[in-house]
Amino acid sequence: MIAATGQSPPLIELSIAAKVSSTQNAFQVADSAVQLLGGKGLTRGFLIEKLFRDTRAAPIEDGSNDILALVRARKILWDPPLGA
Repeated sequence: MIAATGQSPPLIELSIAAKVSSTQNAFQVADSAVQLLGGKGLTRGFLIEKLFRDTRAAPIEDGSNDILALVRARKILWDPPLGA
């Protein structure tokens, strides 16, 4: 919820950071698993293929990670801390 002053609470910034880092980490793990399995990692029917597709789409869902990172950076750089 936006405070009466127009400033966002720290929970928004923390949720952005959590979403961006978790989707990046999930993709790195799925990518490593596909690399480990080679060609079979991308074969339809294998669990890792589904996980790879899902983690590839995750950064786009609920807002692009790049846009969320820019929003977070703007908050850090230009918004004064709450209570200041």
